[in-house]
Amino acid sequence: MHGNSSSPEGLLGLEKGIYADPVAYTLAKSNIDVIIPIKYDMYTKEEADSITVRVAVSTNTTFEALEQMKIKGLIEMLRIDGIKPSLHGFSHGAWQALIAAQLNEINNLYYQDFLINPVKVFDQEMAGFYTDYNVSINDLYDYPQSLMRAKTNSISILLGKKSDYSKDALFINKIRDKITNMNNKSVNKKIDFIWYDGKHYISD
Repeated sequence: MHGNSSSPEGLLGLEKGIYADPVAYTLAKSNIDVIIPIKYDMYTKEEADSITVRVAVSTNTTFEALEQMKIKGLIEMLRIDGIKPSLHGFSHGAWQALIAAQLNEINNLYYQDFLINPVKVFDQEMAGFYTDYNVSINDLYDYPQSLMRAKTNSISILLGKKSDYSKDALFINKIRDKITNMNNKSVNKKIDFIWYDGKHYISD
């Protein structure tokens, strides 16, 4: 599940994507079956707001919920063939993969480079649906709770050592400490924090 502002060429590494990391191509070359659900560009405020309003009026749902319906449909199709897939999410696609892992049983979750502090990152320039909630933004982006609720026992959190998305070490350490404490009080869930050399893109 890729990030925003991506083209099929960027997803395959044929051109440099803005928020696409062509890991899918690498996986496919390693004889791993890959499905890429092409997602909406949710950083384009005008497009996002207008589509969100139309969708909300006609289906009584949200833009993010539409993505989850798409993912759930794909997972259900695979389940008919006896396949329980793993999810790899990059950038904003990682956030959507984390939501999907709470709604669907999966083998593994690979969560790449989106452990951001929402209070610092989400501001007035971002699309409205990131911040227009009747709950605390901290509650909405409670990463430890979301990771513990994922319907998988194996989660790999991949973080770029020089990535702007992973630079808040204090925030990330708090998440890791809270997960450790939660694991000590409940069923043990394997959640690994893996740092890779480079910035946002693991393919670099």
